[in-house]
Amino acid sequence: MAVTPNIGAGGQRDGLYLTNVGLGPAMLKNIRIKVGGQEFEGFGSSPISQALKAAGLNPKCFIRSWPKEDSWLKVGDNYPLMAATTAVMPGCYGDVIKLMTLVDMTIDVDYEDLDGHGFRFVGTSRTNDPDAIEMARRMP
Repeated sequence: MAVTPNIGAGGQRDGLYLTNVGLGPAMLKNIRIKVGGQEFEGFGSSPISQALKAAGLNPKCFIRSWPKEDSWLKVGDNYPLMAATTAVMPGCYGDVIKLMTLVDMTIDVDYEDLDGHGFRFVGTSRTNDPDAIEMARRMP
């Protein structure tokens, strides 16, 4: 499992994706997002909007997706958690870049393999790309 920040990835919107980089399918059991000292958890209604607000970002700048409990991710699947909207709104591109470079957001995922063995992945929203980080720092 991995949190994959995509910037300029052909065919995909810029944003954060949950990616199955394992050897087999993964059944999602729980997801937690930690940002700004707050934690958002569970599979009920999506907490993405609240997490984006806690990060100081405009939720309207993002399409938000939240998987259902016991959803399967096939190997290589990229599930969009927070990706850029197609709506043209002032500051949105900056918010998407800031999410992936300057915001300290943790994504914590519990999942199981086909045999029912449990695993936990903890990743961050940040990319380590120095060009993207420099671009975000220069944005208003």
